[in-house]
Amino acid sequence: MKYRIIGNKDLEVSEIGLGTWPLSGKLSINEHPFSYGDVSKKIAYSVLEKAYENGINIFDSADFYGLGKSEYYISEVFKDVKDIIVITKAGYIPDGIYGTITDISYNHILASVNRSLNRLKRSFIDIFLIHVPPVTLNQWYDAKKAIQYLKKNGLIKFSGISVGAGFNSLKNILPDPDVQIVEAHYNLLFRDIEKKLLADLNKYEIGLIVASPLSRGILSEKSYHKRIFDKSDVRNRWKNNNSQFIKLLDNSELIKEFCRKYKISISGLALSYLLKNDSVKSIVPGIKSVDYLTKNIEEVYDFRYSKEIFNMLDELLHKIETTND
Repeated sequence: MKYRIIGNKDLEVSEIGLGTWPLSGKLSINEHPFSYGDVSKKIAYSVLEKAYENGINIFDSADFYGLGKSEYYISEVFKDVKDIIVITKAGYIPDGIYGTITDISYNHILASVNRSLNRLKRSFIDIFLIHVPPVTLNQWYDAKKAIQYLKKNGLIKFSGISVGAGFNSLKNILPDPDVQIVEAHYNLLFRDIEKKLLADLNKYEIGLIVASPLSRGILSEKSYHKRIFDKSDVRNRWKNNNSQFIKLLDNSELIKEFCRKYKISISGLALSYLLKNDSVKSIVPGIKSVDYLTKNIEEVYDFRYSKEIFNMLDELLHKIETTND
């Protein structure tokens, strides 16, 4: 495993981390799935232990993942381990009807962090992120006030925003000293960040944590078109009702065809593509299998992909993006 420093923050993270949403097991709100299906506690523990054994030191969590279950798992597996870095987030609340509403108010953030600390059994959180980008500056100022209070009292060390694909939300916020880290979606099927955000992150020395580096598992050897997901898996809803998601599936088949032609792993290529970018400090794929975890690490580090391969890949991705426009 290799490690990278986030900005000038003296925070050393493994360049491959672990997203723990898939480990949190089933979660449905009024029959709407908000999980990747069932995962036993035994398997979840095994994946966390194997990740640490392979040098992973950064674990991405949130209060909403399993309604706190992923945080409990981290605390139980690593109760005697001091050298891990935990990310947790707050901002989503189950509404009991449609699924979720968002809340990044001062009071909600303070209460959420307190609950997360209790679940994690830690005296502080290494990296705290707002789970949803603020819509207005007033929302950000309210959240910022909570972040500053938490830092002042030693309850969080580093702070930032998980923007997903909502890059535009940062336009009026950067630079801000309390946005030290940004977590965003970035993968072979979604490269908007390269044009819309990377330059600013580099300019202001903000660390980038990449979420969804395998595009929710689309960039794997398995064919999503043929996969049948359990009703408790959110991807079942996306696959059947989200035209944008279906388009991603179609585009992924073109990349898989490219990988078959050159006899390379699509997941290895996808992760290596991100890690060749120095702006990326860590990628946190969500994984719920020890075998898949080990396979991903081996495919990134057993061999590096040639400059020629990446040049041809860039041509293919540009063609796909142009066609979609």
